[in-house]
Amino acid sequence: MNVTHPAVRLMREDELLRLLQAGCTLKEAALHLRLSFPTLKKYVSQPEFLDRLKALNEVVFAQIDAELKTHRQDMYKRLEEASEIALEEMIKLATSSSSDGIRLKAAQDLMDRDPKVSRTRRLEANTNQRFINPLVLQTAANVIDIEDRFHAAREVEQITDGDSEQSS
Repeated sequence: MNVTHPAVRLMREDELLRLLQAGCTLKEAALHLRLSFPTLKKYVSQPEFLDRLKALNEVVFAQIDAELKTHRQDMYKRLEEASEIALEEMIKLATSSSSDGIRLKAAQDLMDRDPKVSRTRRLEANTNQRFINPLVLQTAANVIDIEDRFHAAREVEQITDGDSEQSS
C-alpha cells in the first residue's frame, strides 16, 4: 500500500485545482501530474476537494466580475469626461471660428444634441407584441360573416316587403 505524505497530497491537489481552473480535463491533469487517472478521480471525488474547487471558482468569478465592473465604470467615466471636453470645443468653434462653415456645422451639432430641436430625433415606440390565437380570429371572422348575411337578408326582406306593398 502506497501512502502519500499529506503535504505532498495537498501540493498535488493545489496543482490539480490550478490545472482544472486553466481548463484541463481530468485525463490531461493526470498526465501533467504523472498520476494514474483512477488516483486523480479519487482526489476529485473527495468532498473536501470539491468544496475547495467550488470556493476557488466563486473567488475567481467574483474577481473577474469586479474587474469587469471596474473597467465598465472607468470607460463610462472617461466617455463622460471626453464628452464634456468635446462639448466645450464645439461651443468654442461655434462662437469663435473664423470660418462660417465651421461655425455653422458646430452650431448644428450643438443643436442636434438637444432633443427638443434635433434634426434627428429618436423615435420612441411601444414594441410590445401580442399573440392572437388563430381560433379567436376564425371565430371573429365567422361572427362577422353571419352578421353580414343577416344584414343582407334583412335588406332583401325590406326590398321585397317594399315591392309587395307597392303592388297592393
